[in-house]
Amino acid sequence: MFGASNASGKTAQLVSRQISEASHKPKYTIDVRYPQMSDAEDSNHRRFNDEVATLARQQVEEFKKHVTKPDPGLPGAAAGSSLDISYSVGLSTNDRLISVGFEADTYYAGAAHPNRHTFAYTYDLRQGRKLDLNDLFKPRSDYLKVIADYCVKTLAKQLDQPDIAWIRRGAGPTNRNYQSWMITAKGLKFTFDPYQVAPYSEGAQDIVVPYSIVKNFISIESPIADLATHVMEKP
Repeated sequence: MFGASNASGKTAQLVSRQISEASHKPKYTIDVRYPQMSDAEDSNHRRFNDEVATLARQQVEEFKKHVTKPDPGLPGAAAGSSLDISYSVGLSTNDRLISVGFEADTYYAGAAHPNRHTFAYTYDLRQGRKLDLNDLFKPRSDYLKVIADYCVKTLAKQLDQPDIAWIRRGAGPTNRNYQSWMITAKGLKFTFDPYQVAPYSEGAQDIVVPYSIVKNFISIESPIADLATHVMEKP
């Protein structure tokens, strides 16, 4: 369990909440877990709760839109469809940041296999807003190319049978390729979903870009400035 201090001086703990549903016609199950701050008296903390809960409900509604009754002759049709979402906390500091990553496993009855997609949510507790990746870096800096170069090289070594052209398409320096990211104590963690940089059989790929790689691009006012400096100063 993680904590974050609110304006009253109390500690708001991150606790897990759940959306659980089951249906017979059409047949499906839903198990979605997401974090909330308990005893969130500060308005910025309440905003975090509201936005994350909305994000979870949106995933549920999107899943339901695509659930249909499959042809009973298809493999797996009897099992029905399912949505399972879990989360992990990359970082939760006392007064500044909460960074959360989500894994969504979706199966539609009759499909050949389930699919996984990831998404993330990083929140600035002081400013009371969700952060985009570019909020961490100096304006008009070439941070994304540096991150992409590191990820492409790492993926080429990490994958069993790397397809360099595929990797460059899925991990090239575009905002679309770098939507799933988290702040961690050691660096910025990026997740590449199945099919993004390799075949489904390779699964999702995680890369942590150390702060030392992007240190020259981090803004002085960035919420990770102190964290990155502290990590790099460690002996």
